[in-house]
Amino acid sequence: MIRTRAIAIASLLLLWGGVAPQTLAQTSPANRDILFRTKRYVVQIYWRSDRPYMTVSHNGGRVIANAPAQVAPRRGSGDLWITYTYQSGDYLANVRVDASGRGMIEVMLDGKVIAEEYATNPPAKQQSGQITGQINQKPSDSIVLAFQTDDYVVKVYRQPNGLYLNLYNRKSAATELNRVAVKQMNTSKGTIYRYEGDSTVRISEDGSGQRSLIILRDNQFQYRGVGY
Repeated sequence: MIRTRAIAIASLLLLWGGVAPQTLAQTSPANRDILFRTKRYVVQIYWRSDRPYMTVSHNGGRVIANAPAQVAPRRGSGDLWITYTYQSGDYLANVRVDASGRGMIEVMLDGKVIAEEYATNPPAKQQSGQITGQINQKPSDSIVLAFQTDDYVVKVYRQPNGLYLNLYNRKSAATELNRVAVKQMNTSKGTIYRYEGDSTVRISEDGSGQRSLIILRDNQFQYRGVGY
């Protein structure tokens, strides 16, 4: 009986090229937003309509903006990382994230690795105070726009009854606005999301994908930041 079972297992291994087939739990990615920094890159993966999108900035300049990404196959049976990949011509970006949330980016040009950098912000901080965490996301949320500036994390999302904004202050580690309704305005230069309350918050995205955050109080500028 043991011999028969061993032969069956060996046959399966040969069928899969010497590597045991991965289970669904091993191959299915967690549909969660990802945001991390490396020495030279800022990397963001966000999900919209059950599909991942990638934004990458390099030394302050955006090189990939809201591009549809693919979830790549595991790199062998021992690979515990999820890989999101985007390719444009000879340029290929692989964003890899492990189970703890630790991230890295691998950039290839003409088939050669030209950059490989690991996140400099610890996963615990990333999960508790950036794209998710304090900016809580419910299963019913559909993210319309999500980015960070040097001081804030911004999320505009759609629920069945309207558009809402969450605004998290990274310096004070506090959520300043939570599920407040915003109005959307489409202009020739892009899209604006506006909140009116004790303060006025203006979030914009232009045609090139550049995002910005402006906060006014008593008609005076309190904050202006560029998103990445």
